[in-house]
Amino acid sequence: MPKIGKTLKGVKQRVGGNSTALHPYLTNDLYKRVRVYCATNNLSVSGFAEKVFEEYLSGKSDNGNFIKHLSRHGHRLDVIDGNVNILIESFGLFLQFWFAHTPQIPDDQKKSANLQGQERYGAFLKYLQANLLEGRRFMDQFVEDVGDQDELRNMLEKN
Repeated sequence: MPKIGKTLKGVKQRVGGNSTALHPYLTNDLYKRVRVYCATNNLSVSGFAEKVFEEYLSGKSDNGNFIKHLSRHGHRLDVIDGNVNILIESFGLFLQFWFAHTPQIPDDQKKSANLQGQERYGAFLKYLQANLLEGRRFMDQFVEDVGDQDELRNMLEKN
């Protein structure tokens, strides 16, 4: 006759031979769903429970992998969010400095200023293309140049 082993909270347990019988308490709805699943997949309830426990405890379950993937994506989103915030602030500061330090152009000089602006914009696009092809990114250069928050704060206070 099997002997009664240590009990887990909410689980009746019998120990005997090479296996242990567990009798967990399930809601009627969950038990019906387990029986339907087992019937459609040609499994015994015991075999189903063993596979579920094994998968869960091995860490190889789809849920575990899904959570790991979500965690990685969450980290990537945090990095993207930080980069976007830096770019937004950089663009805002650029506009402030540009409006503050760019003088109005007299009407007779606007045509040559537009031509010069188009040339400079073309040079900018070529530089951007070269950076993208070589894998250089502004955010990488920004992190290397600035270093830490104290250094950034000191730079901003000087300007």
